[in-house]
Amino acid sequence: MRTHSWLLGTLAAVAVVAAPARTQGADVDNQTILTFSQPIEVPGTTLQPGAYVFETAGGPNGRYTVQIYSSDRSKLIAMAEAVSMKRDGPSEVVQYRPTILGSAPTALKGWFRNGSASGYQLVYPAREAAAIAHRTDERVVAAETESGKAAQLVLLDPFGNRTPWQPAT
Repeated sequence: MRTHSWLLGTLAAVAVVAAPARTQGADVDNQTILTFSQPIEVPGTTLQPGAYVFETAGGPNGRYTVQIYSSDRSKLIAMAEAVSMKRDGPSEVVQYRPTILGSAPTALKGWFRNGSASGYQLVYPAREAAAIAHRTDERVVAAETESGKAAQLVLLDPFGNRTPWQPAT
């Protein structure tokens, strides 16, 4: 009987240690639920604190379409483009933090699916990307459009310099 109790205790301890930690996102197929505790900027709008469903669909040349819904999926809030990115660290959500606190909402750079080393980096319109790059001192993926042509992706740095965007390898 003592061996049986010891075995059950050991199994219970292993189950607690192996239980996944709480994260800021939860995945289902091509959807990720992200919860924010502060306003956060995404291309074209600012999301208020709360939970949102980010749904992705693959497209040509490594680009993705992202639809952002309310938590109950009753309202489409925004549509954006994203590209692949690789994980730099353990974070599930990556943000552009303003260098001057309170100067503007934090901008969402992208997110990773739970347990994955690759994620989605949002593409901002050139004007928004330039503003984010300027206030955060980081490079931002931007879509530059020319009349009648598909948008070209570039990286904008804080000084307004543009370099061609290259897919994450």
